[in-house]
Amino acid sequence: MEGGKGRRAITIAAGDASSDFRILKQAKAAADAGWRVELLHFPQAPAAERRDRGEADPYAGVSIVDVPWLGYFRLFLAAGLLAASAGLVLLLVILVSFGVLAGAGALALAFAGAGLLYWATPDDRAVKTLLSSGRPSVIAKGVLDALRLRAKRMALASSLARREDAALLHVHEAEALALAGPLISSSREGAPFIYDAHEVYEHMARSTPWESRGAAAVHRAFIPKAAAVLTVSEGLARYYQRAYDLREPPAVVANAVDPVPAAPYDGRLHAAAGFDDDAPIVLYHGGFQKDRGLEELVDAAAAFGDWRLVLMGGGALQPALVDAAARVNAGERKVAVIPSAPHRDLARWLRGARLGVIPYEDMCLNHRHCAPNKLWELPAAGVPVLARDLEHLGGVIRARGLGWTFPADGGPAEIAAAVAGVDDAGLAAARAACAAFIAEDNWDFYAGRQLAVYEKVAGARA
Repeated sequence: MEGGKGRRAITIAAGDASSDFRILKQAKAAADAGWRVELLHFPQAPAAERRDRGEADPYAGVSIVDVPWLGYFRLFLAAGLLAASAGLVLLLVILVSFGVLAGAGALALAFAGAGLLYWATPDDRAVKTLLSSGRPSVIAKGVLDALRLRAKRMALASSLARREDAALLHVHEAEALALAGPLISSSREGAPFIYDAHEVYEHMARSTPWESRGAAAVHRAFIPKAAAVLTVSEGLARYYQRAYDLREPPAVVANAVDPVPAAPYDGRLHAAAGFDDDAPIVLYHGGFQKDRGLEELVDAAAAFGDWRLVLMGGGALQPALVDAAARVNAGERKVAVIPSAPHRDLARWLRGARLGVIPYEDMCLNHRHCAPNKLWELPAAGVPVLARDLEHLGGVIRARGLGWTFPADGGPAEIAAAVAGVDDAGLAAARAACAAFIAEDNWDFYAGRQLAVYEKVAGARA
């Protein structure tokens, strides 16, 4: 596919995109279609250090650009500390010279002036929402967020100024929209932008009310100015169209993967977990985070019978999961916690599972409509799926025969009962359905949809 014809597309991510496979896949799809793709991101480690650690190499045809923002941040932080110190000295002078009442008046005027000056600049709506909470810890976080945001925006403005010939910009996630929105939506002369909403940021599992309101404020300000909106599932598309009164629903570009060539399993998952070669494994792979149902999953493993549970990944919840696994394993060893697999080898590890599990809790709109990579990674490796019966996950699994579900409000007993209901005939049918699903619903299909949006947006400008 050669639709790009050398036109420049700029992808913008607010954090480190070097291991964000949705962003990388989309950039690579555009590059393969002839677009000159540059990915501007804000990594935590310099490119040379990431290469030394063996982290994701740039995808062929995609120029990954580290935006140099830390210098601006340090400058703003130093200026803020200097200004605060000078203000404190001035306040002490006023207190000593003119008394407490005058000092209090000066302090009130200073706060009022700073507030008026800040609120007179209309672009940092998310940060202002944080600051408006009145909670000291939230205000402190908001101040640092404001400094980071302004430092990143200044660095991004400089980077974009050198790329004025871009045919379009592709902005990923709400944080990047808050960062880039004021730069790319304020002028009719600039390139049109596509907004890519990976989540429902207003209704996420771990968001505070202030973060949710901040995301909504950013969306209200900038989504109407986008030339197109992409998202990951039909449910999210309906949400964004309804919430922000879009003329047409966002295009769904799912987190799909390419079909994986068939290959024999080499025993690596069983070896890493320390289970017998013929032990049937239920596998969770991904981040160890709260609200994903992982603690209930470990508790359920005590009643798994001959099945064994492997948790493959890492994250903040790992110590708690290791402790929970130790309790379950006190009688018979049923649970293993092992590190993440390299993404390039993921299918080889997944093939060792008889069943892959997605136990995300039914606690927010984002989970109900989520379409995680796992929903394609497991079928691509020939592994049927067991998932909580959330609106999107349950609907896809039932419609395509990919596996089994357990009730949305189910706990350990319901998970164990679902595993107990899996038999050889059901597994064989589900594996065949997984193969049919991934042959049709794969990354090549969604890449075509993304490129159609690119052509529509760039063509409307031409």
